[in-house]
Formats: sequence, C-alpha cells, structure tokens
Amino acid sequence: MLGRSPESSTDEDGPSGFDAAWAEQYSRRYADRENARDVIDFLLKRGGESGTYLDLCAGVGRIGIPLASRGVHVTGVDNAPAMLKVMAEQGASLPVETVLEDCAAFRLDREFSLAYVTFNSLFQLDSNAAQQAMLNRVAAHLLPGGTFVVEAFVPRPPAASTLTGPETTQLTGSRVEFTSRKWEVPEQVLWVQRMIVEEPGDVRLRSLRFQYLFPAQLDAMARRAGLELEAEYADWTEGPLREDSDNRIAVYRRTGENPSS
Repeated sequence: MLGRSPESSTDEDGPSGFDAAWAEQYSRRYADRENARDVIDFLLKRGGESGTYLDLCAGVGRIGIPLASRGVHVTGVDNAPAMLKVMAEQGASLPVETVLEDCAAFRLDREFSLAYVTFNSLFQLDSNAAQQAMLNRVAAHLLPGGTFVVEAFVPRPPAASTLTGPETTQLTGSRVEFTSRKWEVPEQVLWVQRMIVEEPGDVRLRSLRFQYLFPAQLDAMARRAGLELEAEYADWTEGPLREDSDNRIAVYRRTGENPSS
C-alpha cells in the first residue's frame, strides 16, 4: 500500500495507520463493499481458471482470498505487514502467497496471467513516478498477452482547490463516520479525512491521500509500460462506461516486449 498515508511508518506495521487494529476494522468495514462473485467472475473470465494471479496492494485479501477459493494461485503484494498477516491467515489452506514488497519496486521470479489493483489503490501511491513504476513492474511480470485490471474512481474535481465537508458518510446503531475532502486541483491530489466514532471516547481519525489520474492519463501511463487498453466498464458486471460514471474498471493487455523488463 505504497503512499497510503502521509505519516511515518514502522517496521512492524508498515505505512502509518495500517496496523493490526486497522486490518481488523478494514476486514469488517469493506467485507460487503460489492458483490464478490461479480469481481471474481470478472477476473476469472480474463485470467483463466488455471491462471496465476497477482494481487497488488493486496491488503487483507478482500479479493485475493475469494479468488483463491476458486482454485487459482494468488500472490498478494503489499508493504503493510499487519494487513498481509490477515491475508496469510485467512488463506492458510488456499493457494495464496503473500509478498512484503513495495508495489512500485517488486521483483518476482515468475510471470502471471493476470494482475489487478482494485479500490482506488493505484491512486494511493504517492506520486506519478511511483504509479508509472508500478505499471512498469506489472508489465514486466505479465505473460505475453497477459491482462492487467485497474479499478479506480473517475475524478470530478471542482474548478479550483477547495475543502468540503464534513458530511455523514456512515451511520449505524454503533458507528458514525464523518468525511471531509480537500481537493488540490493543480497537483491532482485529493485528501480524504475521516473521523470515526464507535462509542463515547473512541474517536479515530484516518487521512488518505489520492494522487488521482484522469482516464486518458492512466491509459497513457499504461502505454508507456507496454500495456494497451482493451476494454473499460463502469462496474464489475461490465456495465457500459458513461460520461457520468463515478467508477472505471480498465482492462489492459500486455503487447510485445516490455521496455522496462
């Protein structure tokens, strides 16, 4: 999870805030974010039932674990030890491997039929240079003709830098969450600050920084890495991408020799 937090990190937990407590909360909070069957079916359709899969910014294995339960081998790469520990434990009886590495600099001794990065994780790398480096690494680890799938939000920044919120973004009987956003338009940076209250006296702040890319910019980066856009969708059921779509799932194909390999 390169660049997911602007604060310092520890050797034990990796990027600041991505510790054991957050790994447990993350597993609970995002377990039902979308229909897992749709995601897995989408990936298997492109990587094959006997393929090898590279899960980048793998976290707790939200996608990798159910994918491996379908019988394919999944290698999860992340630089947050506490998150990967959850993935390794949940995948102990499955064909799952975890690799503690920077997603912009990893080097493995094998190639994959499909690589994927979901849930805006590409935008959480801390610079365009890091994003390009990650795409280069992906292409270098794909089999010829292999597929790379990227899920990320479609940026809709205001005309100028601004701060919005806070707004209530989650409310249950035991939890309330307030979210503020700060757009730094010239730098193409979005800061998301969340205040999470689960019981009196239990208040946590979580800050996320997104180095966002417009679709055409991401496609250009991919081409420089030797990856050509094959298809794009609005969701995992292959709904058509429209001008007002908030989310984009881009499917790239490795073509020819990767110049960075």
